[in-house]
Amino acid sequence: MKVKSVRLAKPMARDSRFVLALRNRPEVRAASANTAVITILEHAHWWCTRGNGELWIVMADHRRAGYVRRCSFGYVSIALSPWARGRKVASRALRALRRRHPDGRLVARIRADNWPSIKLFGDCGYERTWVEYECR
Repeated sequence: MKVKSVRLAKPMARDSRFVLALRNRPEVRAASANTAVITILEHAHWWCTRGNGELWIVMADHRRAGYVRRCSFGYVSIALSPWARGRKVASRALRALRRRHPDGRLVARIRADNWPSIKLFGDCGYERTWVEYECR
């Protein structure tokens, strides 16, 4: 089913558990820089400070679909609930974030094997500017 409206909403206290549950989903952790499970105490501290950045709840057809955040250095991350994926919700949310920062720096740091995110950010006008190699 097609999503008619996507908007960014300021987070409310009731959104905290939603964000934590979404962040701790295995597929979201696998695509994150920090793949560890976030504890409720870690999340509570982060929620109070917002990680020195901004957080928006992605609303699709008046339903919580995910979140998008921008840290103080301009790094952007996005996570969507399974029901919202593949419906152009992410691209519309990223474009809404861009409208909030028309002259600001927005950077996506994406894992090399995360092809859906690479395509998403490319389709939204992000340009590949850096390649990073890691020895494990």
